[in-house]
Amino acid sequence: MTLLTACENPRLGTQLMLSDLKTFMKDSSPYRKLLVMPHLDHAFPWLDSDILYDFVDQFAYVMFDASERPFEENIKLTSEYVKKVHGRVIVEEAVDEIPESGGDDEKSQLTTVEQAVRFLKETGVDIIIPNVGTELEKIKTTYVFI
Repeated sequence: MTLLTACENPRLGTQLMLSDLKTFMKDSSPYRKLLVMPHLDHAFPWLDSDILYDFVDQFAYVMFDASERPFEENIKLTSEYVKKVHGRVIVEEAVDEIPESGGDDEKSQLTTVEQAVRFLKETGVDIIIPNVGTELEKIKTTYVFI
């Protein structure tokens, strides 16, 4: 998996994006009245740890993504991150791997209510993304967890 910004350096790409946002929000900018809430989407702790930690105070919302790891490891990695950044940023995480449409049926297990509740309690995340079957072509029913 190759995840790169246009400049081929994720750290520099993050700095450039945040710098652009600061320029747009200056008093002299016609966009100064806009509320901008930067979001870091699908940051993998084993690839993006410097961005997840070094820039955390410049994001409103982070999608910390350890979902491709086994459930127990996902809980461990996510809870460690949440403890370090609690109160500084909204943290979202996928409970388990959500396969792409038409993907591997081996990985297409839906998230149970018990898994979702446990994940929320043990990680402390603000928002979870459960696998409810919306990415699977063969599943026609969407499950809603309350």
